[in-house]
Amino acid sequence: MFFVIQRMDAGVFRPAEHIDPAYGAGLRRAVGSGVEILAWDVKIDLAAIRLNREIPCRL
Repeated sequence: MFFVIQRMDAGVFRPAEHIDPAYGAGLRRAVGSGVEILAWDVKIDLAAIRLNREIPCRL
């Protein structure tokens, strides 16, 4: 799964389990079954929004 974090100040990706605990549990099960997850933040300026850098994922 590919997650785009539409912020420039993100340091880590984590599912928002306080909002949807079932999603966090399901994501961990998917990773345990071999699904790869990637998270990238973006660089935002007046001209564009671009992928910037890979962010570590913590489940």
